Amino acid sequence: MTDTTTQLESISEKLGITEPWVETGGAHWLAPGTKSVREITKVMNEVHARFITITAFQLPAGEGFRLDYHWDLDGQLLGVSFQLAANSSTSARPRTGLSARSTRALEPSLWAANTNRWNCVRVTRPA
Repeated sequence: MTDTTTQLESISEKLGITEPWVETGGAHWLAPGTKSVREITKVMNEVHARFITITAFQLPAGEGFRLDYHWDLDGQLLGVSFQLAANSSTSARPRTGLSARSTRALEPSLWAANTNRWNCVRVTRPA
């Protein structure tokens, strides 16, 4: 078992997620199930993963948005995706804890390990 595998299993165990991590596109992805961004962020901070970015994708035909959260853990890119309803940002609050005002309001602990650094928030649309 590699160090990366051990680290990923530790994160899954702390979150109580039994689904395996999937490696695709150079990143390890975890399906969050019913976990919130706050719960995931807390565990990522516990394992000293460095928050990198949030990428927002507008989904087709009014299906809403997908937010991909990325962390770096000892050189490994980790990702977790959340889907949001299209009608308003308030629809995201119960599931992800998002604020309609700014990404800084996401969760103070998300930024805690990244003081004095700016993180990129990129919005893209499908081709």
